[in-house]
Amino acid sequence: MTKLTEKRTDTRQARRRAFLEAFRATNGNASAACRRVGVARSAVYKWHERDPAFAGEWNRIIEEAFGLSGCDT
Repeated sequence: MTKLTEKRTDTRQARRRAFLEAFRATNGNASAACRRVGVARSAVYKWHERDPAFAGEWNRIIEEAFGLSGCDT
């Protein structure tokens, strides 16, 4: 991996972490979290679709925000 590739990967991961922090702070409101960190909603939905770890954390935040943990559906 080149230094440029490593830097891009680090930046990408930092943006995802920043979004998830804002997502938690806004109680699972994706639009508000996107505005806070300056990321397009389309980008975060792509991350959710393509990155299982990101999707898992997203889902945990939703469960916490809406009290869905342990619910039968």
